[in-house]
Amino acid sequence: MRTFLKRLTPINAAIAIGSPLLIVGWHMLATWDDRRLDKIADELCSTADFYGAPHPNHAGTKLFYAQTGDQGINAYLVEPATELKLLLFSHDQSHLQGVGLLGWSTDDSLLAYSVRSPHGSVVICGANSATPVATVPESKIILDGVWLSPEALVYVNNNQDFSLLRKSGEEWHKSGLFPKPPASAPDKPDESASPKPVKQKKKASRSAHSEAVKYLTALSGNSVAWQQGGTIWKYAIGSEAPVKVWEAGANTLLNFSFSADRNVFRMSCTNVDGRFIYEVLAGNIWDDEPAGTAGMMKVASDGMIKAWTFFPHGQGYAYATASHIVIQADTNSMPVQLPWSGGVDALSASDHNIFVIGAPSNGPVSIWNYDFNAGSLTCAVPGNEIPFKYSKVTDPTEMVAAEANGTKINYHLFPPANFVAGRKYPLVISFSGHHWRPQEAAVVNAGCFLATCSGIPPEEDTLAVYRSATQNPNIDVNRVYAMGVSAGAHYSEQLLQSSPKLWRGAVLLSPVVFPPPAQLKVARLLIDSGGNDAYLKAHGGLGTLTKFQDEGALVGMPVTLAFHEDASHVYRSKIAEKGRILAILKFLAAD
Repeated sequence: MRTFLKRLTPINAAIAIGSPLLIVGWHMLATWDDRRLDKIADELCSTADFYGAPHPNHAGTKLFYAQTGDQGINAYLVEPATELKLLLFSHDQSHLQGVGLLGWSTDDSLLAYSVRSPHGSVVICGANSATPVATVPESKIILDGVWLSPEALVYVNNNQDFSLLRKSGEEWHKSGLFPKPPASAPDKPDESASPKPVKQKKKASRSAHSEAVKYLTALSGNSVAWQQGGTIWKYAIGSEAPVKVWEAGANTLLNFSFSADRNVFRMSCTNVDGRFIYEVLAGNIWDDEPAGTAGMMKVASDGMIKAWTFFPHGQGYAYATASHIVIQADTNSMPVQLPWSGGVDALSASDHNIFVIGAPSNGPVSIWNYDFNAGSLTCAVPGNEIPFKYSKVTDPTEMVAAEANGTKINYHLFPPANFVAGRKYPLVISFSGHHWRPQEAAVVNAGCFLATCSGIPPEEDTLAVYRSATQNPNIDVNRVYAMGVSAGAHYSEQLLQSSPKLWRGAVLLSPVVFPPPAQLKVARLLIDSGGNDAYLKAHGGLGTLTKFQDEGALVGMPVTLAFHEDASHVYRSKIAEKGRILAILKFLAAD
């Protein structure tokens, strides 16, 4: 990591001479506090940053997951009951798209995953030993995969080429599943050419330019289904072409599952009325009449749902809201509601378990296992490796801000870790959601209040949060910062441009574009970026950052720049993450 805490050029050196007490005082404080801040950064960065969703086997006894390591991601195979943990692979932080699990074999004896470094390949491993039994080259990015049997795996790449890996003797052989279709063809079979009982077997070609394939699902040992946009397709191995199963029409299709026991497709959809599940019998897929009320069930208002998963057997589902995880195990059972206020990053399911990446209450993210047969919730993979000694987790207060027109905005307000009643503290308003992350934890451990918004709100909503939070008598209205990542960083810049008198500065994480510094007119800025950020490189890379820093010095706006040479736009390295956390801690603790 290269860090420019105060980059001295002839321009800003002159400014430093003009204000020696400010500069010297800043460095005295940073030096005095460095040891404690470094220990806090170590603790915060010891927490797990999980990559993608967890992937349990069908029985729920083993779990594949990936998390950030020192230089990229590490993928593990773990048995939650015994805490046995095996390293499957390590992958550098570049070229991570398409890296991950392709699924468990139908008998849970094998698993397959894809990697892109040092060479693109599909790796098949024994589920007990994690030892590779086959490696098949694949140069393209793999989007999804599914096992049809312990001897057959289907996957699709980003060119929308479907491949079949089939075991023959001791060898695994790759073949194409079917040729790419022409650009246009009829979607439905000719009603006059075929009797109704066999309509679903007729050919219906896909567009060559259709949307990305996702949610590959095994229908049998010889057939698969998948989603493209608002359409579900299926294909029987050896047949001429895929067949359309269902089309969303006026609804938005989010995902689907298939119950082999009931021969039913279940589609999770939204429309203006909320989230619904539609059921369609596989044998009646060409019926002109809609499924009707008997095949439709309302789940919730869609805005409530933060994450969703179906059970593999196709008869149950689970979803997360801002306050609960709701589990509907099957069509006959009563839903279970688990209180859950710490946020959910991902949900996945085995036949009898729900695995959650998140936290039941405010604190480091872990992987949790809910066994709905036993009705028990246990931690499958703890989220922090080092017990917190110097860092603190502070509990938020749920707040409501009101706009002039009466619109209400919910936000969370976290107190500083060193809070003492009667003292004044800076406030940071963040746009990365409500739940615990090291970068937000760094804010409160640097001695600031933190107000978190859900995503990037309209500017009037942010100003309402600003007005509400600054009513707190312990918040110093003259020390309010905006903080955002990527698009959130650009949004923070826009706030500073439109209302510069409200803000003391901003923390800009992985920003890409910058306005002229003269338009910001704030007291101080922190920019934290990676040298391998492809978006930043497209806009000039490090040269753009240092130019902005120099232009800021010209207008009297000091810019602190932390630059991590090996980091990408999204940090997938604990070394880079610690550099970022330390930069946030030092910048905010200095105010």
